[in-house]
Amino acid sequence: MLNARDLVKEFRVARREPGLAGALRGLLRPRETTLRAVDGVSLALSGSEIVGLLGPNGAGKSTTLKMLTGVLDPTSGRVDFEGRSPRADRRWFTRRIGAVFGQRTQLWWELPLRDSLAAAKALYEIPDATFARTRAALVAELEIGSFLHVPVRQLSLGQKMRAELCAAMLHRPRLLFLDEPTLGLDLEARAAFHRVLRTASRGWGTGVLLTTHDVADIDALCERIVVICGGRVAYSGSVGAAKASHARRTRLVCTVRRSADTPPPRTAPPGIEMVREGVRVVLTIDRARATREDALAWLGAGCEILAEAPGEVSTGDLLLDLYGAARAVAA
Repeated sequence: MLNARDLVKEFRVARREPGLAGALRGLLRPRETTLRAVDGVSLALSGSEIVGLLGPNGAGKSTTLKMLTGVLDPTSGRVDFEGRSPRADRRWFTRRIGAVFGQRTQLWWELPLRDSLAAAKALYEIPDATFARTRAALVAELEIGSFLHVPVRQLSLGQKMRAELCAAMLHRPRLLFLDEPTLGLDLEARAAFHRVLRTASRGWGTGVLLTTHDVADIDALCERIVVICGGRVAYSGSVGAAKASHARRTRLVCTVRRSADTPPPRTAPPGIEMVREGVRVVLTIDRARATREDALAWLGAGCEILAEAPGEVSTGDLLLDLYGAARAVAA
């Protein structure tokens, strides 16, 4: 459905020298340098698929998202959606996508929320019956019915984000772009957000591209992730495959005897971290610095180990490992 090949985006950035003399030189003889924000990114997204576009701050995610949505032209490379260009076929493309960006709004600031939803109906020319049915389902699922009459400017951050998603999905888009959509949501609202996205993906056939720093969103929604570091793709594939092949750390979950008189020392050896909850001990092992045997020997020196089993590496730890490996390669 959506395909991007070898996307590159460069910006000309003015070089500023310190002090008044530097400011004058910059005014009279400006010097510019080329900043490559995205460097050869390729990705694909099909219908009924939720993909996480992940990376540290400044990695190039937002620039990539802007090229995919047609907001920016790539310096080189190509984007096509169902065989057509988002930039060249702008009007056709925008009628088939939805977007929620944390720093931008599609709602009318001074008007009640219900008027913004009515404006979306007119903009996308949604038939009355389809609009009524979709609006009722989204309002109920996102729990926004109690503030439909409230001006958007008076809504809390979490309320605005739920309202933004409702407005972006009223026309049942083929493709949905989300940039930090769960910002400011409490646990119940976040769960509703997840349910709505899964319904759109599985029931409507909507493809979802999600950028987030929230590991809970990734674990709940993403079948596949694309990790960008330094403007390049550091990993593309499933979370499970990444944990099996790219995680630098492993976990051991041990059961120890509660009555141990000499618990293990607070300071663990290099490459080993410990969290203890009663008789349960979780050891996180950096495979580059320690082994499973090292960890068990250290733990066994302070208490009796009754049982041990491998534990799953968290998605957060996996991403830290992928970011670190990408930076090491770039250096």
